[in-house]
Amino acid sequence: MAQKGAFCLKTETLHNLTLPKIGFGCWTIGGQSSPNPAEDGRSLAALHSAIELGYTHFDTAEYYAAGHSEELLDQAIRESGYSHNRLGIIGRERGLVVG
Repeated sequence: MAQKGAFCLKTETLHNLTLPKIGFGCWTIGGQSSPNPAEDGRSLAALHSAIELGYTHFDTAEYYAAGHSEELLDQAIRESGYSHNRLGIIGRERGLVVG
């Protein structure tokens, strides 16, 4: 499935994981340090736009909106029809970086 606005970014490989050098930060998706459901519509619109533009690297963490950011990212990916396997999702859990 080709992405509508897909663009090419420089990539870097770290620990056998190749990701674009520019990613979409999810700190304010769904709130900041606590969930803010009133922002869900705007957050999902931003995520859908990022996916449509061709972003494949998303930076999130369990701390972002107390996990709500990750829930909205998962929802946007499912709604887009893209496989999670085609996207690089970097998360942080208790100080550990997971990919």
